[in-house]
Parts: sequence; structure tokens; C-alpha cells
Amino acid sequence: MPAAGIAVNLNGKPMTGPAVLRTGVAPDPRDRIQFGDFEIIVTALDGNCQLAVRDRQSPLLKTFRGALWFPVNAGYRVEAAFTPYPQPKELKIPDTSGRIRTRQVPGYVTFRLNGDTMRLEPIATGNELFFMFKDPTSGRETYGAGRYLDTEMPKNGKVVLDFNKAYDPYCAFNPYSSCPIPPKQNTLLTRVEAGEKVRGDH
Repeated sequence: MPAAGIAVNLNGKPMTGPAVLRTGVAPDPRDRIQFGDFEIIVTALDGNCQLAVRDRQSPLLKTFRGALWFPVNAGYRVEAAFTPYPQPKELKIPDTSGRIRTRQVPGYVTFRLNGDTMRLEPIATGNELFFMFKDPTSGRETYGAGRYLDTEMPKNGKVVLDFNKAYDPYCAFNPYSSCPIPPKQNTLLTRVEAGEKVRGDH
């Protein structure tokens, strides 16, 4: 409940009394509390709740100089064949805070990149596939803990992987974030010189 004299909004509307915050676990939406320069979101992660706090006046935000990207290269947009598992595979994924997240892997994709055949396992997230991967650029030109890539669900057994859209996790920019680490089987042996690069200051 807001303290007297403090203007607090819940999902953009004035909050006038106590409220039970929803964490975004389906089918409920995720509630947001806003006051001043702050926004607070409660999220559920594997049975635990955590607070995500955003501060518009954060020094991290004020000193952010923008993202760096490799030049767009059509050669890093490839079509992959999707092979479903008979039953989704349970995968335990460590994150940067030391916790273990359990996720469902519906299958794997195979594709050709830089003349070699590659394989990646995605996680199903709603209506998308979520890929985490590392490659020989990790820790050099790109973020050391790996990068992420989102795609649409398979259509006719195919998935388009556009590595030009590969992006860094939150923890590349914010030391207070917790991010899943790519599983060992998602380490590519070829350099992926596409997508987001790493700045020397994070």
C-alpha cells in the first residue's frame, strides 16, 4: 500500500490501496508498479519470486553508449531443419547467479554455416523458439557468456536463423541481472561474425 503523499501507479493507473501483484505466470498478466523514476515488476522463476527494479536515473543508463553490431551479412541468415524429440527434453540450465533453471527443449535444428554443419537446441517460450549459443568470438568480439537468438516456431519442419539479430543478454549491461548460460551442446565451432558485439566497458 502506498505511503501517504506518495503517488504510485499500478499498470498506469493510480494505486489507492493494497494490491496482490501478479507475476506474469500464465494465464495472468504481469503487474507493474511505477513511482517517480522507478518501476518494479515481480517475476516468478522456477517457483521463486524476484523483483526487477528499473531506475530512469541509473548511472548505468546514463552512461550507456549504445549497442555495437557487426555489419549485416546475408550469409548469416540460414534455413535450418527442425527435428522434434518424441517428447520434449528437460534441460537444466545454470544462470549467472548460480541458480539452475529447468526448461523444455522441443527438438533441435541442423544447418550449414561457413561451410560446416551445425546443431543447436532451442527452448520453447510461448510462440517462439529461444536459442542460446557461444562461438569462437565469445569473450573476444562478442559477450563472453554467449548470445541469444529468437525465432518463430517451425513451419513445415524449417526454422530461419538470422544471426544478424543475435543479441547480448541483460547481464552484459547490468551486473544485477541474472541470465541463463548457453548449454555446452550449443557451442558452435565456427565464428559467428554477425549480430551484437561487446563493448570494452561491459
